[in-house]
Amino acid sequence: MNPEKIFSFLRELNKNNNKEWFEKNKKIYEEVKLEYHLLASQILKSMQEKDVSLKGLDVKNCIFRINKDIRFSKDKTPYKTSLGIVLTPYGKKMSLAAYYVHLEDGKSFVGGGLYLPPNDMVKKVRQEILTFQKEFIAIIENKKFASVYGDLDKSPNIMLAKVPKDINVNTKTIDYIRLKSYTSGKPYSNDMIKAKDFIANITNDLFAMKELIHFINKGLMTDENGATQYSTSEN
Repeated sequence: MNPEKIFSFLRELNKNNNKEWFEKNKKIYEEVKLEYHLLASQILKSMQEKDVSLKGLDVKNCIFRINKDIRFSKDKTPYKTSLGIVLTPYGKKMSLAAYYVHLEDGKSFVGGGLYLPPNDMVKKVRQEILTFQKEFIAIIENKKFASVYGDLDKSPNIMLAKVPKDINVNTKTIDYIRLKSYTSGKPYSNDMIKAKDFIANITNDLFAMKELIHFINKGLMTDENGATQYSTSEN
């Protein structure tokens, strides 16, 4: 695996984000693509040994095309200047919380969660937090999670100004009830990704996200009668 080849290509693509340059460097991109797929395969295999809910997930469901969808974007540059790896129970197309690895020159990170979901999904996660407040706080305050991620992202732009009406929560969960997105991330420098023990390190950091991801997904797949279709077992 050669992460520097990935970063070098993305660095140049960021300077020359146009079809003409990309076509001239298509051979290099194909080499980078192989490195990307290899990295995704190694991370997936390592995580499947730690989280049985990822069993059966294929690497093709964990990676993304480099072409951007620019139909509704003001930025008309045709290519992404980052690569992502997403590990979602049941596959990439499921609308569930997931593990995530972001590769970008000088801006890489690992983490996961549920990013800016539709309002109906926010309400389900919010209800899960309200119903199981002690369990949720225990997950957030768990030593491993706290040491890797600190807390959920509480940026002002992803929080309601006030707690929704008719919700009575204890002081520890008020801020989480106000959230509209449920994610955490840990920055990774280029050198951290180039390190020999990178796969082991990233696996350990992603694994610290496991209980949060399963908590969110259980809420998303629980119906109004309290029955859930979400399972983390091998059976």
